[in-house]
Amino acid sequence: MARQDRRWEIRRRRNRRKKLAKLRARYSAARTAAEREKILAKVQRVAPTVTRDQFLASIEAQSGQARPAPRKPHSRPGTSASA
Repeated sequence: MARQDRRWEIRRRRNRRKKLAKLRARYSAARTAAEREKILAKVQRVAPTVTRDQFLASIEAQSGQARPAPRKPHSRPGTSASA
């Protein structure tokens, strides 16, 4: 029973992260102050523990930082792709 609760908790966290990523993108694209305030209000509903300053700092960090290159899969010793 605890395993199922953990799975739900992990799912909620993943969905929250995805939602916050979308809201960060919308906030960056927002043109008016009213739009930005509306997005910040939604952030508070989605993730009440995230403060306005933390949300804005995460946007600043993302804008100044390039996205890392995707990782290549590791090949395991003893296995070959043609097998």
